[in-house]
Amino acid sequence: MVLLLLSLQITSVEVGPIIDGKIEPLWSKAEPLSGFIQEVPDPGEAVSESTRVYLLLDKENLYAAFECKSNDAEPTVKISDWDHAYGDEVSLFIDTFGDKRTCYRFTVSSAGTQEDAIISQGGRSFDFSFDGIWDAATSVQEDEWSCEMKIPFKTIRYNRGKWGLQLSRKIEEKRETVYFKEVNEMKGLRISDFEPITGINPEMKGRFLEFYPVGILRHELDNSGDAGLDVSWDPSPNTSLDFTVNPDYAQIEADPFQVNLTQYALYLSEKRPFFLESRESFNLQSSDSRRGRQFKIGPGPLKLFYSRNIGKIVNDTIKIPIRAGTKVTTRGKGFEGGVLYANTGKGGDEPSANYLVGRFLKQLPFGLNFGFSYSGKYTHDYNAQIASLDGSQDFGDNNIMYQLAVADSTGKTGLAEYFEWKKMSENLLAAFSFYNVDEDFRGNEIGFINLRGLSINSLVGPVFYPNKKGIRMCSIAIAGGISKEPWVEDYSYVIAPVGLLNFRNGWNINTNANIGKVYSDSSYSKEKGSDISYILRGISLFLNSSHSGIFGLSFMSNFSYSYNYLASHLGYQLSSGSFFRFQPTPNFFLGSSVNLTGFWKEGTNTEELFSFENLEDLYITTSPTAEYHFSPSLSIEFRTDFTYLWSEKELIQTRINPLIKWMISPKSYLYLVYFKEIGEAEGFFEEPGNSVIKLRYLIYI
Repeated sequence: MVLLLLSLQITSVEVGPIIDGKIEPLWSKAEPLSGFIQEVPDPGEAVSESTRVYLLLDKENLYAAFECKSNDAEPTVKISDWDHAYGDEVSLFIDTFGDKRTCYRFTVSSAGTQEDAIISQGGRSFDFSFDGIWDAATSVQEDEWSCEMKIPFKTIRYNRGKWGLQLSRKIEEKRETVYFKEVNEMKGLRISDFEPITGINPEMKGRFLEFYPVGILRHELDNSGDAGLDVSWDPSPNTSLDFTVNPDYAQIEADPFQVNLTQYALYLSEKRPFFLESRESFNLQSSDSRRGRQFKIGPGPLKLFYSRNIGKIVNDTIKIPIRAGTKVTTRGKGFEGGVLYANTGKGGDEPSANYLVGRFLKQLPFGLNFGFSYSGKYTHDYNAQIASLDGSQDFGDNNIMYQLAVADSTGKTGLAEYFEWKKMSENLLAAFSFYNVDEDFRGNEIGFINLRGLSINSLVGPVFYPNKKGIRMCSIAIAGGISKEPWVEDYSYVIAPVGLLNFRNGWNINTNANIGKVYSDSSYSKEKGSDISYILRGISLFLNSSHSGIFGLSFMSNFSYSYNYLASHLGYQLSSGSFFRFQPTPNFFLGSSVNLTGFWKEGTNTEELFSFENLEDLYITTSPTAEYHFSPSLSIEFRTDFTYLWSEKELIQTRINPLIKWMISPKSYLYLVYFKEIGEAEGFFEEPGNSVIKLRYLIYI
């Protein structure tokens, strides 16, 4: 039986190929797919090395084989653990619902490392928390490498009939990324551009039943234990149910140490499995959230659901227990939605609470998407709720999105609005955003609102491909913004020239300067009338090298004159971060990040900046890391953090965190962890060493 794919074909076989990385004669039954086109470094040009892909199908699985020639250089092989593929890579993208909004991404590196993700919202949102059960194997020679994949239909969700297909290859040595269906570098991956596949009717339904018992043994001053259970069940290929009791939130790494000079809380990344999966479905995603995209304007969409609020840590010491939770996600023709419920216990002054979160989206004609979301927290003392309407539309080189939200908490009701338009073409970048959160919009019990008031921003600039030796792409743009805090009468305004250079050797430089008049409420009085005004000025530099060789470097620095909310005065500030990596062998990795946050005394002028006598304080955090990967399923890592406070002339915090991670079977992990934290300055303390044995095991029915 042959399934038509326009001019292409997927061939059905009775017995699938052996997955060993070697392309056997059975694959010759399939018509090879070729003609890959570069996204970078030369957009629109043909792939520099011969690339062929074969697709087969049986009653239970979809198969893909990639044949990758590498005549100019040996394939780059870098061994890493599951879900972190590096080096030469190939990827299979399948839109299993045919709605041009969501797809699965299956990636395999030349070292055999597997990585998977769900891409949603048309290509804007990448969810790497998805863990499917699928097989892959590779074979590497001096002048080529090959890969075979086996994707069971029961590991994915789908509609029968019309699907979509995209394929890609990354050639690390040449810093070259190519796609089967052309991808514009500025727009990024768009699911609407996938090649249609018709007639796929799997006999297997989607995921059956998954049990995740989790056991934890801890040793601090004495021995203790804990256990939890996660259950996942797909009653149909379109619907998934997840349930958790005492969910697995034991972190194997601590949140990074950060210094906050602003008036807003710091955003912390989610690490708990129950909340990770499908988390992006509960918030509107901006077009700059595509993996690797740097084009951002304004504060971005409102985060109306922030999962770290559930089971949060109070005063850095009290962890609110999560008793149970459940989650339902479903999809239909032009429709998707999800609902999450969680119940937490008491902790300190925090009462027990119930959380209810939901988001539903309808796909309309002409690429228009319309959504509704609701988030609520309920306690015996108070209720906090947020409801919103949102939408997005892609048309040509343009993308628009909007939000309108209302929050009700402790008797206060407030409104918030967001609108964004972007145009990303080969020759032009342009954007406009409008953001407004009024004073009574109290959404931080459920969401994460890191900016209040009005913010209007715009950017426009041409893009050039000079075709000069060394320079691949460059852009010069002008950005500007107007903002106003709710309790300040005057408007602030800033203008910023922006420059971008992209080199053929993989280096990128992004810089911007800004200057403007700012009015701010420095006293937190939140009374009408601005109590401070100043001339804001600053400069930022972002530098990133190619990470394809033995060495890699990333650097970011921002130097500005603004209000310091930590020291409560105006002054110069420095925020700088760098990351250095060294990988002498495919198995061994050394890296270190260094972060600097410093500020000068009030009244320091430009001539006194380099005087250490006027430096009020400087935090230096360095985080050396070493990893050795015996295989993609077994690794040993050693992580450390050292924070030095210049004013105290001592380390104020030291963290030691060795870890052994073993994937004993698909989606089943054994962790051996040791964690110790030592703080020596005022406000810090020494914790006893914490040894953890953690087993998370999948029972798949």
